[in-house]
Amino acid sequence: MTVYRDALGIPQPLATIHHFGGSWGQGGFWAMSSTADIKLDAHYESPEAAELAAIEAGWVVIDRGVDGYNCPWITISHPETAAALDAAHAASDAKWAKAIPCYVRYGKLPKGGKSRNYATGELERGVSVFRGEVLPSGEARALPGNNVLAASMVLLRDRDLYVVSGVEIGTGSDGEPVLKNCKIIAKSTK
Repeated sequence: MTVYRDALGIPQPLATIHHFGGSWGQGGFWAMSSTADIKLDAHYESPEAAELAAIEAGWVVIDRGVDGYNCPWITISHPETAAALDAAHAASDAKWAKAIPCYVRYGKLPKGGKSRNYATGELERGVSVFRGEVLPSGEARALPGNNVLAASMVLLRDRDLYVVSGVEIGTGSDGEPVLKNCKIIAKSTK
């Protein structure tokens, strides 16, 4: 069974067939684009050739249309990868069903009790944290509330994750909760 995954290892069942290079669908080439590790030929002479290659590799067409330049596009899905993603979601939902909401932080608390906004260099009003949840086993996870926080989480994931407590006093520059009197309760077990 083939399962296509993105750079984070998550099953990614969707791809799009687009025109690249050239102008208004003329010249250039057709290719499948996705965040997944699709290992199919990169260049096709026509959308029909790219679609046929995708179908032969087990993909199905789920949508098609034209862009503003009247150039066709095709959205495709990989059923085996979609099933793997559904199974992963079901397993995660079952695992985290008894989790308790909490705050979590990647890395130790900052000296002085204030996090730094790396974009501006200014101090936040308190300690930047993520909303998260913790299992009775002590395993915790962050639940980023927006794409900026999701990107931050990916950049910080090599640091230890801590369950923390404190008084929420506002929102940081990336939309994260900011706490005063922040204290580490426990290090996540995973």
